[in-house]
Amino acid sequence: MPAEDRFDRWPCVIGRFQPFHRDHLSLVAEAVAEHGRVIVAVTNAETSWRVPTAEAPHRHLDSANPFTYWQRAEMVRAATAGVVAAERLHITPFPIHDPSAWAAYLPANVECWMRDRGPWERRKAHLLAGTFPVRTLAAVAGEVSGSDIRRRLAVGDESWRDDVPAAVAELIGCWHRAGDGSATGQ
Repeated sequence: MPAEDRFDRWPCVIGRFQPFHRDHLSLVAEAVAEHGRVIVAVTNAETSWRVPTAEAPHRHLDSANPFTYWQRAEMVRAATAGVVAAERLHITPFPIHDPSAWAAYLPANVECWMRDRGPWERRKAHLLAGTFPVRTLAAVAGEVSGSDIRRRLAVGDESWRDDVPAAVAELIGCWHRAGDGSATGQ
């Protein structure tokens, strides 16, 4: 990457990605279409980073975080392979509830991209706006719910595959077949 590119604005998509689904991929693709690159920042990378919030009281629970940071990074890499060149994609853990640590994970020249999907996203935008510019896009019709995908995974309802990129479905299936129950909540 040319040195001057490192100082241009970086779009950054921040989320838990439990799992990385088609709406996440759509947002990443929009950021890449405009900037040719993207940072994907993964929250709740460590269990100690999980914090209960009034806006999303389930976010800190084990059942809402079945995938490890490594698994989620693998999902992002696999799902975005046809969207952005590997050298134009950066994946980092991100402690959303610890603003004092943000500079260790993200460069100062990021613009955080998100969709207005409800109270948690509005709170996240407010948290981030004190440090980074935030671009909030409108919600899209027929949005995918990570909670719903996890519920279907846990009960063996294969329709969850419709809501994730094919590469993500393949990874989750491999982890499940390998006996990694944490990957499917089973």
